Amino acid sequence: MEKRYRSGELIRFPNGDGSEFVFCRESQSCRIIPTPVVRALVTCHYFDTLQAHAARVQQGGDTQDTSQVLAMLDQLVNAGLLIPQSSHSDHGSPYIESQLKVTTLCLVSKDRPELLAATLRSYTDACIRFDRALDFVVGDDSWDPAIRTEYLGRLKEFLVEPNRLHIWYAGREHRELFAEQLRTRSGIPGDVIRFALTPSPFEKNTVGANRNAMLLQAAGELMFWADDDIACHVGRPPNATSDGLAFFSGYDPAEIWFYRSREDALHSVSYEDVDLLSLHEKLLGRSIASCTQEATAQGKLRSEPSYRFLADMCRNRGRVLVTLMGLVGDCGMEYPNWFWLDARSRKRLMASRELYETAFASREILAVAPSYVISSGTFCMCGANGIDNTDLIPPYFPVGRSEDGLFGVTLRRCYPDGYFGHIPWAIVHEPPAIRRFAPEDKYAAVGCRISDILTWCVEAFPPPVPGSERERNLRRLGQHLMELGRMELHEFEEFVKLRHLHSVATMYNQMKAQLKSEPEVPNFWRTDVDQYLDALVSAATAPMPLLPRDITCSNIEEARQTTQRYVRQYGELLWWWPDIFAATMQLKRAGTHLAARVSE
Repeated sequence: MEKRYRSGELIRFPNGDGSEFVFCRESQSCRIIPTPVVRALVTCHYFDTLQAHAARVQQGGDTQDTSQVLAMLDQLVNAGLLIPQSSHSDHGSPYIESQLKVTTLCLVSKDRPELLAATLRSYTDACIRFDRALDFVVGDDSWDPAIRTEYLGRLKEFLVEPNRLHIWYAGREHRELFAEQLRTRSGIPGDVIRFALTPSPFEKNTVGANRNAMLLQAAGELMFWADDDIACHVGRPPNATSDGLAFFSGYDPAEIWFYRSREDALHSVSYEDVDLLSLHEKLLGRSIASCTQEATAQGKLRSEPSYRFLADMCRNRGRVLVTLMGLVGDCGMEYPNWFWLDARSRKRLMASRELYETAFASREILAVAPSYVISSGTFCMCGANGIDNTDLIPPYFPVGRSEDGLFGVTLRRCYPDGYFGHIPWAIVHEPPAIRRFAPEDKYAAVGCRISDILTWCVEAFPPPVPGSERERNLRRLGQHLMELGRMELHEFEEFVKLRHLHSVATMYNQMKAQLKSEPEVPNFWRTDVDQYLDALVSAATAPMPLLPRDITCSNIEEARQTTQRYVRQYGELLWWWPDIFAATMQLKRAGTHLAARVSE
């Protein structure tokens, strides 16, 4: 069989004379190479024969004949810049591990006890059918004591049934009590613990604090959680063909379909009665080496892992720390951010003007990965997902929207060998009310939320060395954010402005390049993209300060100070979270839990 090669993990330094220093991490080879040859080299990013690589190089515009291109590729092989597949053929040494099981299922809710009870019923029934032994935990973020009492009454109804279920409840009073227990027994600053679990009642959205409570309740376990409007109903997408495993290095591997109505969306998938948790356990908590070896042995490896994945496999590093379901029904998004779709989803969006307008008004979609996918991207949407909470995982920012998106960025920044797993099944998201996007929502993504500012601050933190300790990385990032939070206010605002400009410039250039590469797109798409880019530029060139729209403040000065304070508080939370996690584990071993066991 003819040998197959791919480019290694390359680090490039331009020389300024039409050549570049190129260093390959796998082979440790360093060469000075003409820039056109480097451009040819980086096209060889999948294992293939030299003949196939040569054909692609020529398709990319290289004017040399085939024999010349092959001679060039041979030189790159000899230089150690094209890596033979034989060096990675076993995807690392054999890796035997026991498959972990999800032991806790959490539902997060607020002010909807009736809906919560119906959703919980769907999960308890499914677990009984599939003989799953679980702790069920309800995280209730309601402020009204009467509503919390109703939640408890609903949960007690589950206890009178023949199947004795282990149901736990965590209302705000339980979080307050546990925060005090942590403070008195660990010496962790009380304001840090309270910010993590019980932020100010004046904040409009504190779902991140509710999620932190669930992380502590299930500390040391594999866990699954869902929102209270996501019941245990799952289906396969249209033309589903594979349960194989693929690797992905972009932002989000899911494809999206758009529907005019909830009914149309829910009828787009084929529903099956499957053990939902077992779908997650195929990836959750497992090493990427064992996942790859299993898929290879079964003939289900759909794509070759890139050099970053391979490097982790060869060092027996890299685990799937979070698994994400697909979604059918309400998109769960604040606004229709459809300008950044993958090519296939974008093609569907532009199929007709009518469908295009529908997508920006209706919230009903199907979004799902085409197969099981291990991703190095940062996309994270916590409607229904698994968490490997057996070891230290970052906390959620307690207030504001898109706490899950910020969690994804923080996780990948602190844990470079921690990955997301995407499940090729869609779960139903069915809020009681049918919502629609307003016309002005089309360009709302150019606005700023506190999670956006925090994301820019996190992304300014240098990535740690692969294989470095989780605790150390969390503390270093926390220190970085605390330093930003202690800057002079005008210097902090300048820093945020520059990070915002960097983000806008990146998006602007990416979108312009996309338009240039797709000259045949419909005029309605091109017009809207131009308007979106104009809105981005207007937001970027607006006078300082840049203030988030989702924090509760009485005046601009208070909003300025609160924004910086939140950056500092997130840093403090990251710094102290390893101690909070460790203290929680000690309390659990002593029989003290955040949630209370529901009894008759």
